Amino acid sequence: MKIKLVKLHKREHKSEPFLRVNKFGQVPALVERRKGQVKFVLSESSAILKYLSEKYSLLVSESKMYSNDLRAKAKIWSALDWYQTTIRSSAAGVSWHAYVAGNMGGKVSLELAKHYEERLKMSLDVLETLRLGDKYPFLNEREHPSIADLLVIEDIVNLVVLKGSPFREELSSLDQLLAERPRVRKWRDAVMRINKYTEFSRWSPRMLRRRLIVRVVVVVSTMSLRCRVCSSSLLEEFWGHHPSQI
Repeated sequence: MKIKLVKLHKREHKSEPFLRVNKFGQVPALVERRKGQVKFVLSESSAILKYLSEKYSLLVSESKMYSNDLRAKAKIWSALDWYQTTIRSSAAGVSWHAYVAGNMGGKVSLELAKHYEERLKMSLDVLETLRLGDKYPFLNEREHPSIADLLVIEDIVNLVVLKGSPFREELSSLDQLLAERPRVRKWRDAVMRINKYTEFSRWSPRMLRRRLIVRVVVVVSTMSLRCRVCSSSLLEEFWGHHPSQI
């Protein structure tokens, strides 16, 4: 499996070569080839995570990031669907209007950034009170992280771009948002610790293959962070390495 970074600020996602592969002109995109020919293309982070988890179900389930049990999977799907209309839409709105739009040739807007910030606070309150618990730190009060944790954390971590916003004094920082929500902070810290699979040399070939598949799933969930911000430093700050180092 190869990972190709797409630079949105250079509009590579709208280039003819990219559109020939993914007509939607969006990232991330999963492309499967056989003998050099494109056989399957899939867009949307959530769909890609589900697809990879189903395709490599045994390997990913062994990592406990997914499950072969239908009801357990449904709980993970529920968190993914909830995220799209809450954390995703609000956090992305804050990031876009406070910083990213200016980095993409558009205009930033304090009014719109504050509008989405209020929506984000309400979404974080739901995350704090309903989606997280005290016994275990992960979504749906799971003892182990799931692919839902990997995707939801992406937009939370993306709020580090507010450090570079011209409105940083008028908007709440990521630290301020988490300070008021201890469960969310504990969850964020727990997900940050997922990236501990670094000692490849001591694993058996089967264990190595399993960890590599899991790392690919992790990277897919963070690719839109890398592409939207157009800075590898933020991705490296979060995961501790660049995707090409997997």
